[in-house]
Amino acid sequence: MDLILVRHGESSANAEGRLQGQRDYPLTRRGRAQAQALAAWSERIGLGWDAAYCSPLSRAKETAEIIAQSRTSSPPAAVTDLMEFDAGALQGLLHYQIRERFPEFFDRALSEYADYSRWGGESYDDIAERVRRVRGFLEARHRKSADRVLVVGHGGFGTEVVKHLVCEPAPRSFNVKFGNCTAILVRMSERFQTYVGQVLWQVPVEHMQDSVGQ
Repeated sequence: MDLILVRHGESSANAEGRLQGQRDYPLTRRGRAQAQALAAWSERIGLGWDAAYCSPLSRAKETAEIIAQSRTSSPPAAVTDLMEFDAGALQGLLHYQIRERFPEFFDRALSEYADYSRWGGESYDDIAERVRRVRGFLEARHRKSADRVLVVGHGGFGTEVVKHLVCEPAPRSFNVKFGNCTAILVRMSERFQTYVGQVLWQVPVEHMQDSVGQ
């Protein structure tokens, strides 16, 4: 099973410097252009997929629809568990507002990444459980048939998905650059009696835009 994991294009909150979490923000014009570049690039290199899923938040859903337009017979299916982290009271705030109201957010240890419980959001364990559900959902539908699957979501949650797919056991912290409309291909296979992933490639949208002349 191959998973093409994509982060949504630039949203209005990205452009403003807001922490989005599970609040819904639309794509900007630039974000739509990024999604179109990814669509053109994937078609140019012959990158296809057998099924497509996305977060129900509009920035991911619209990105997925742009990418998949004319490539599949049905639109990407929205999966609630693919939503971004619930960041609690931090959601919707500009970075300077977070620094003023919740300065401890910037003083936390790296091991506290992906844990928003102290601000009323999801805990690390909550997020890890969601990742397990997403993995189980995809494996149940696509592992046996060795499908290639497009999954369009978010930077934070997407990073956690990649981490749990390729690391066994998964470390608490994991650093990977997952910019807007970056695409990461993870190939799942049996290795030493463990079904685990390998990152085959990671392509930022800037490379895609150069490739298709945008």
